[in-house]
Amino acid sequence: MTVHLFSAASSPGCANLALKTTAEDNEKNLGTETAEFLSKNFYVDDGLKSVKTVEEAICLINKSKMCKRGGLTPTEKK
Repeated sequence: MTVHLFSAASSPGCANLALKTTAEDNEKNLGTETAEFLSKNFYVDDGLKSVKTVEEAICLINKSKMCKRGGLTPTEKK
């Protein structure tokens, strides 16, 4: 599957599966911390995690670009 309808009843479940699969497939290359962020700290398309410093947050966001490896394209909310 390459496309899923936004707001379909199954959308949250599909998004969750895609993130968990991407994290599992790329953990070895990009690290456990990033994989855990994707698999445990997301709700649909929102990453929910607190870190101690701005630098840590920026690093985590940059590492989460592993989503592109899974065909997912995260966007910033404005």
